[in-house]
Amino acid sequence: MRSLPKLKEVYWRNRLKITPEKLSEELSSLRDMEIKTIEIMSSANRSIDVFTSHFKWLSKVEDILKSAVSRNVNVRVLMQIDDKDSAERALRLLKIGVNVRNSCEAWYPTRGTIVDNSKLIYLIWVSDSAKMGGPTVYKPQYTENEGLIAVFRESFENRWLKSRDPIENIRSM
Repeated sequence: MRSLPKLKEVYWRNRLKITPEKLSEELSSLRDMEIKTIEIMSSANRSIDVFTSHFKWLSKVEDILKSAVSRNVNVRVLMQIDDKDSAERALRLLKIGVNVRNSCEAWYPTRGTIVDNSKLIYLIWVSDSAKMGGPTVYKPQYTENEGLIAVFRESFENRWLKSRDPIENIRSM
C-alpha cells in the first residue's frame, strides 16, 4: 500500500502526458514573485492586467507600470478601494495613465498579473482563519499555460465588467 501514491503519480503522468511542472512553476517566496512580476511587466508589449486587493505592493512596480504606459501598453488594475490608503494608490495609478477599476464584489483570495495574455503570475490565499494566525499563502506560481491563463483571464474580464469607476470612492476617502 505504501507504493500506491507513487504508482498513481506514474499512472497520471503517463496518461495525461504532462507533468505538473509543465503547468506552472512554483516560486519559492513572495520576493521571488516580485522579481518575476517585474521581469514579465518589463517585457509587456500589449497588456498588463493586475488583480489585487488593495495593491499594497504598488511601490515595488510603480515605475515599471509608468514605463509600460509610456510604451503604449494597456495597463489595467482591478482592486478594492475602500480606505484612504487604497484610494491614494488608485489615484497615483490614474495619474500615470493606468486604467483602474474598483471591484464591487467580495475579493477572491488571489493576487496576480497577466501579461500579453501569455504570461501569468499568481498566488492564492488558502485560509484566512483566525485559528491559523492570519492568511495562509499558497506558494506563488508562474505559468505560460494557455488553459490556466484562460481561466484567470475570464475571471478578470468578468470582474472588470462588474467593477465601478473608482473616482467616487477616491473622493469619499
